[in-house]
Amino acid sequence: MLLYYIRHADPIYRPDSITPYGEEQARVLADRLERHPFDRVYASTSNRAIQTATPICQRLGLEPILLDFANEKHAWKQMTVEMPDGRRWFYNDMRLRYLFTLPEVRKMGFDWYKHPLFADYDFGAGIQRVQTEVDAWLKTLGYEHIPGTARYRVLRPNGERVGFFAHAGFGSLFMSCLLDLPYPLYCATYDMCTTGVSVIDFREHEEWAIPVLMTFSNDGHLYGGNVDLSYHY
Repeated sequence: MLLYYIRHADPIYRPDSITPYGEEQARVLADRLERHPFDRVYASTSNRAIQTATPICQRLGLEPILLDFANEKHAWKQMTVEMPDGRRWFYNDMRLRYLFTLPEVRKMGFDWYKHPLFADYDFGAGIQRVQTEVDAWLKTLGYEHIPGTARYRVLRPNGERVGFFAHAGFGSLFMSCLLDLPYPLYCATYDMCTTGVSVIDFREHEEWAIPVLMTFSNDGHLYGGNVDLSYHY
């Protein structure tokens, strides 16, 4: 299986939507994705994810399958912190992101959230919720996660191309759970651009599959689609 994880287009967070520029991003994204069509498409229940998925779904005659666990509002409640200038993702403040790079935090691996630095937050529950939901979803696609191994038991071979339109904040949890990377290790050094395409190849060998990240947050479609990049960088 090839899994395409795609962040939504340029957003309007209140109300939940995408901008006119985001609509252009979604259009040229569909131009790219149409060349190698999806067999099925999943999307977060947020409008901005659905609107980003709509152009390619219309071209392929597919109806997106909505996954509420991927809606960023859930992760926002558990994985954000109150700062003087408002609430934000923990890793979006460089002073806090620095904590994710501390050797004593990294040494704790998947138990990082038990460090005294994070005692005031509910990060453990957030991670465990997403891990449970992601594992259950992947099982419907034929892959049973063996925790802590970056390995999946193949319940049935899957040769599909699957699109998943969602978010960056949720995506940080999704990627760390799917690839068995401790969340701080991912968040300290990775981020996703709008309409960035990440491709995960579930490489099967007999009864096992190992997901391999082939490309991360790729935005080549914007360069080839005559889209104004001044909004993007």
